[in-house]
Order: sequence, then C-alpha cells, then structure tokens
Amino acid sequence: MSTPSDFTEKVYECVKKIPIGSVTTYKLVAIAIGSPGSSRAVGSALKKNKNHFLSNNKLVPCHRVVSTSLKISGFLGKTDLLSEEVKTKIALLESEGVRIDQHGKVILGKGTLYTPI
Repeated sequence: MSTPSDFTEKVYECVKKIPIGSVTTYKLVAIAIGSPGSSRAVGSALKKNKNHFLSNNKLVPCHRVVSTSLKISGFLGKTDLLSEEVKTKIALLESEGVRIDQHGKVILGKGTLYTPI
C-alpha cells in the first residue's frame, strides 16, 4: 500500500475536523489547505482513501464533503445519485442529522455548513 502524498494528507487532516451533522465543500477544503482552485484534486484525494474512513487510525469522514452547490456529488468513486455508493453517502449524512432534499442537495440549517478556513 502506498503512502498518501503531502497534499492528500492535508486533505485528510482538514476533513477530519468536520463535525458530525455538518458538511463542507471540495472548494472550501482546497482553500483551507492552501490550494485554491484544486477542488477536483481534493475529490481525487478523498477517492484514494481506500479505507474509506480511516487514515492513521482516525476517522476521515469523506461523506461530509459535497459540491459547492451543496449537491451530493459522489462517494467511493461513484457519482450517480442512484448508485449504491451515493445512497450510502446520503444515508450516512442523514444518520448524522444532515437533511437532504429529493434532488440530493443538502438543506442548510444552523451549523450545517462547516467552513474550515
């Protein structure tokens, strides 16, 4: 198993700080780690987390990162809203108290959007 790059480790460390019941965006993570404009690279780094949740034995809640439009945009490499992977992401978020509308968009409430910057 290969060691994650410095960029990937920065992404994981930032994402680990997202509290339960909140989401952030790929763009906000990119800005927070000092790489504005690298939103897609943030998504790629999260996709590489083969343990899906663990990095250095700590939770990496990849499911708490969504697109800038607040739409559920993918999980475990899948982007189709009807895929089992994306359904899993939605179920995880809902189990943490995040509300999602019928179109797969996060419904903002107090404390829902976490800003890591």
